Amino acid sequence: MPKPRHLQQTYVRATRERVWEALTDPEEVRRYHFGRPDAPLVAGQPYALRQDGEIVVEGTVTSLEPPALMVVTFSARYDPEASTEDPTTVTWELESVGPELTLVRIVHEDFGGLSRTWALAELAWRRIADGLKTWLEQGTELGLPVRTQPGAVTPVDLSAKEHRERGIELYNETWRYLGMEDRGEEDGELMLRCAFASAYHWSQAEGRTLVNDVRSDWQLARVLTVLGRTTEALRYASRCLDGTRRAELQDFDLAYAHEAMARALACAGRDDEARAELAVARAVTIADEQDLEILNGDLDAGPWFGLTGEVSTSGG
Repeated sequence: MPKPRHLQQTYVRATRERVWEALTDPEEVRRYHFGRPDAPLVAGQPYALRQDGEIVVEGTVTSLEPPALMVVTFSARYDPEASTEDPTTVTWELESVGPELTLVRIVHEDFGGLSRTWALAELAWRRIADGLKTWLEQGTELGLPVRTQPGAVTPVDLSAKEHRERGIELYNETWRYLGMEDRGEEDGELMLRCAFASAYHWSQAEGRTLVNDVRSDWQLARVLTVLGRTTEALRYASRCLDGTRRAELQDFDLAYAHEAMARALACAGRDDEARAELAVARAVTIADEQDLEILNGDLDAGPWFGLTGEVSTSGG
């Protein structure tokens, strides 16, 4: 699943060596950044950017590979909320694309989700990249504000389209965990979190219908069943089946709603009821042969929690 990050790229009409000099010399840094380093940057050593004597950013230089790569940790100290968050990572990459032309790539990542630091940095790197380009190409300062004021950053608000994208990503990530042969306890916890997060994002998604709710409930029922959380598994299997009936869904969705209930009942040790639901799932007419093959393959697969009697289409 993609994680929140900022990527800023700009072309600067200067050699890579000249850009590197501007990135690492304290006097030049202050020309385009929001502060001035206390000293030249050294790999493995802490650094701090100051504005009017106050530390606005600090961290550690984790890697220096002149004139190509610089990696630092980053903590915004000027904002009370951001200053309490874990350090993030900023990577500067310089690529020569011509005799006097350098591609500057800035990657800011390792945020704790869509955090305060993420929101503060959203516009800052665009301004810094523009400032660097102006300084190196024109020899003048862009005139950046000292820093973003705390009150200027509004809470992150995802659009309905973004909710849909994250719902899809997390749904697929949940399937990845379900497919693990050696899934550990921590993997199981992450799988469950992904499933609930996917269901939340789908509930806010662009174009969401009752079908999306039903499929979210189905995935939650499967995950909870696999984890042996019987009461919750039965709850979401019931929600899935009820939603399927209310939406008058047939074919693939109807079969899977009964499959979810059968599996949850088997997890609860209610074998007779599980067999009845399983029989209903198998009796549903599936028009598409490929869909039928997928359903039968899923019914053949565990876990069925020692359910006795006919389970597998192959007799297993």
